[in-house]
Amino acid sequence: MKTTYKTAAAAVQAAARAQRAAEERERQAQEAQARIAAMESESVDALVADPGQAQAITTAIDAQTRLVAAYRAKAAQHRAESAEALRAAAGLDADELARAASTKAAEAEAAQTRIDKLLTALEEYAGASFEVAPASRDPFTGEATSWPNTVAEDLQDEGTLLRVQASSSRYYAEHGSAPRTAEDLNALDGTRLGMYDTAGGLLSPSAHWSPLLRAIDAGTALTGED
Repeated sequence: MKTTYKTAAAAVQAAARAQRAAEERERQAQEAQARIAAMESESVDALVADPGQAQAITTAIDAQTRLVAAYRAKAAQHRAESAEALRAAAGLDADELARAASTKAAEAEAAQTRIDKLLTALEEYAGASFEVAPASRDPFTGEATSWPNTVAEDLQDEGTLLRVQASSSRYYAEHGSAPRTAEDLNALDGTRLGMYDTAGGLLSPSAHWSPLLRAIDAGTALTGED
């Protein structure tokens, strides 16, 4: 039965526990393998001294061989459980980021509405129109080349980034791997990256991936390292 989790953090903790269990079973398998090697090395002299020990030695080695296989089968099972929990964590993370993106979008809309009202009131009072002063101009032509963001635009940009990061986590939840190209995300949710430019269509982990996805890719999600 598939395990369900309430939060991404809970799923990550479950993944870490499963990974530790896998590492412990692998350690036990290696110890059993070492015992087999020792038995095989020691059996040469033992068999020469007493050929009648052949069956007992074979039985002992077979038992350890079965133990190695059992430990490694359990290790593989635990690794699969860890991978499944990480995908569940990514799905929950995507939900959380999507909600945060919606909140930012609402805040941006509210801020823009307030800005428009204040600007309208100011222009009516002053009897003049106002424009945002450019942040930079072309040194030769003097034409404006960029403008500072308003509070509303900053909030909108933050919301867009959260949406893209939500899509990156959603991709991992569905595919078990990190998205590498813009098309990976665009095919997933039917949207474009918009203001987030890519280099030759390749995603930038630092810009487009969620913090959780970066931790998973770096191998630190299961260790708690930064």
